[in-house]
Amino acid sequence: MKRPEKEAVVAQLTEEFRNADAVYLTEYRGLTVPQISDLREKLGRDTSYTVAKNTLARIAAKEAGIEGL
Repeated sequence: MKRPEKEAVVAQLTEEFRNADAVYLTEYRGLTVPQISDLREKLGRDTSYTVAKNTLARIAAKEAGIEGL
């Protein structure tokens, strides 16, 4: 992923963090596509499930004022 793409991901995640009532971080490795699809369905319409690199998520969280990641 090139730098402009990374910056766009960080900007999107930062906005999501700022607008969220709650954020849950999960480990998705080992889950199958059907399991992730099922999880997304169960989360509901007002919820999003995003997969992001840890480093980009950390930067976005810091920019959103979230500490401790």
